[in-house]
Amino acid sequence: MLRAKAVIIGVVVHKLLFAVFVVYLNVGSVFADHAIPTLAVSNVTQGPAQKLGQDLNNGAQLYFSQSTTSHVNFQFQNDGYEPEQALLNTKYFVEQGHTLLFNFVGTPTTKAIANHIHHLPILLVTPFTGADFLREPEARHVFNLRASYQQEAEVHSRYLINQLGLRKIGIVLQADDYGLSFTKYFERELAANNLTPVLLTRVKRNSQFVSTAVEALKTADIEAVVFIGTYEPLIEIINQTYSDNPDLIYTSVSFAASDHVLPHIPDSAKVVFY
Repeated sequence: MLRAKAVIIGVVVHKLLFAVFVVYLNVGSVFADHAIPTLAVSNVTQGPAQKLGQDLNNGAQLYFSQSTTSHVNFQFQNDGYEPEQALLNTKYFVEQGHTLLFNFVGTPTTKAIANHIHHLPILLVTPFTGADFLREPEARHVFNLRASYQQEAEVHSRYLINQLGLRKIGIVLQADDYGLSFTKYFERELAANNLTPVLLTRVKRNSQFVSTAVEALKTADIEAVVFIGTYEPLIEIINQTYSDNPDLIYTSVSFAASDHVLPHIPDSAKVVFY
């Protein structure tokens, strides 16, 4: 049985603390009027993907509460993992004079705010996304810690192809910038091995409606499926397809953590987490 522990937050907490305060020291003028910096957080704490934001927020609060040398304040806003609400929350933070945006979750949400903050004296620190546009040279206001989608797709694909020897690999992607960004790199890795996806189907963000993907998986000649999305639709897909193909290997990128998924699927399901 293929199971691996997933790291929910995606970064080591010591690196998280280091990142925040390296940025703090290097741009101290941003916080000149504040003895204790405020971390302005917009992420998903309600809805189908709520555990992503909740885990990040709980981990950050726990770490800083235990620190004897570094103190921060938090201001939290829920964006429901929706771009429009993330932009509204960001505009609110700007109006309130906040200059450090922290632990935003998702590619579509961070893309929605990127242009708004690009020319402002604002930092975006440790966004939970591996998107390309946050790693471009002009994105000097962004401090990334997690791996890029390209790096993750390379490791993921090489494990499936080189270590497991699989050739019939499909992709189920979230139908937005997140899914498209990741899929680009998975297809590139497959092509490097003279392969193409045997299946390519989509699911909607913040939805558990997965019937199209389920029907495609049930009829496909497939050994493994790469799932690019959040934990709730992955659970639905596994539970609705497992009995038809119990040998199918389900692999998830880093937006679906093992402790969110494993309690809700068959014990013998073959799942790989990154």
